[in-house]
Amino acid sequence: MIAPEEHNVLRVFLFLGMIENKPPSQPLLFQETQTLRQPWLWFLVVLTHLSLATAVWKTQDKVDLWFIGISWLIWSGMTLLLHQLRLTVKVDEEGIIVQFSPFHRKPIRYYWHQIEVAWVGRYSPLWEFGGWGWRYNFSGNAMAWSLSGSQGVKLLFGDGKKRLIGTKDVLGWSKVLHASGKWPATHQPPF
Repeated sequence: MIAPEEHNVLRVFLFLGMIENKPPSQPLLFQETQTLRQPWLWFLVVLTHLSLATAVWKTQDKVDLWFIGISWLIWSGMTLLLHQLRLTVKVDEEGIIVQFSPFHRKPIRYYWHQIEVAWVGRYSPLWEFGGWGWRYNFSGNAMAWSLSGSQGVKLLFGDGKKRLIGTKDVLGWSKVLHASGKWPATHQPPF
């Protein structure tokens, strides 16, 4: 039996999303997790931190010191956010589950019966969506989650919604989409 104090702690953990309160789901057919671990990006982050530290060390003016200190705090927060970015995609017999942490507290589920067509292949993150991350395309009719690369899964829904999920495992996605029957016969992207 759980003591009342432990029960309250459990509620707090559930509220904060530290543990999941859900029944076991279908067995996973596919799972992929992406993070921002590109060496060039972290080189720039460290270089910026070093330049701010050098500016603090060399400055004599208190106003400049405050400005640099606040800049360093903001940059540290952005660094923490970049480190926490994680795109998790799971596929089971019911559909596709996407979570873009830390922005999604709860995963988003797309059921197979909602998806008309799914396609995996190359896309242009800069041209189609203006970059990587949680993005909308320029016309506003498609949403993308991508952390790196130029390969993804395009989903077209019956209600006209369009989604793109960035991937590094094209072969894994191809197998899952062929098994689901959602792979188009033409192999042309749905949008």
